[in-house]
Amino acid sequence: TPAHDVVLQPLRIGSIKNCRLGQNVYVIGSPYGKVNFNSLTTGVISGVDVDWSSLGAHYGWKVAFTVDSAGHPGNSGCPVFTTDGIVRGILVGGFSPVLISVMPCDLFLGDLESIRLMFTQDRYEHEETVEYQGWSGYGFKY
Repeated sequence: TPAHDVVLQPLRIGSIKNCRLGQNVYVIGSPYGKVNFNSLTTGVISGVDVDWSSLGAHYGWKVAFTVDSAGHPGNSGCPVFTTDGIVRGILVGGFSPVLISVMPCDLFLGDLESIRLMFTQDRYEHEETVEYQGWSGYGFKY
């Protein structure tokens, strides 16, 4: 109904090149797998040009930036905004709950489909199957 219609604006995506150390950021995510439980945390850009060659080289990623906003398991993949409302990157992991790594939008804007395919390929290349021996006590082999 018209009373419930909402006009959504697409997110604006920008470069980390326009940012500086100490600039305020916001992280919106759903920690710990909570469904429809979004959290908003604030922090600052605490590091740029972090070398991820050893971790992201096979994806072509060598640069990340860090923020000191709280990031918890389940927040991976959430947007990281600057105060102007522009998405500057995607949270990908952390060294602690308050030192998180962010992939800049600059790295993936040109070719999102290729990135999706890389992750799909990586999942199947590294998938392991585990064979369990024994009985569960309920007559099911696991």
